[in-house]
Amino acid sequence: MKITYHPGDFAFDVAMSMNDRILYENSMSGKNPRPMCISPPRMPNLKVCARLYNVFFPGRNFHFCLAMNGRWRSVELFNIAFDCLRMGANGLAMLKPDEDGGLTIPNPQGGVDAVIDAGEDDIEEYDENLVRSLLDTLDDF
Repeated sequence: MKITYHPGDFAFDVAMSMNDRILYENSMSGKNPRPMCISPPRMPNLKVCARLYNVFFPGRNFHFCLAMNGRWRSVELFNIAFDCLRMGANGLAMLKPDEDGGLTIPNPQGGVDAVIDAGEDDIEEYDENLVRSLLDTLDDF
């Protein structure tokens, strides 16, 4: 099995082969994944789907948009596109799909790109042993 990750596209290529013969090959996109659909119990002709789109990571945030549709057999009952949601280091924000995450992340080399933490904040160094001892102390309660 061979799995290739493409960080710029937020996608995976999957290939399964045996004796140099490809048995299965597929690409999965994280930016525009397949819709998630359900049919409620006792209503097999009804299908409700939720589709995430415009998925990306501006800086240390997660951005996505949501659309939902419902079908009864071949008749579309509803098709709703909601606003987008951005959550993460810059808090929680509702945005329009054309606002591209609502953040401009400066890149020192020019352009717009994700920022790598320079470590200039007041957070103390992470000490794994200290964390373990604190967790052990909490387990005693």
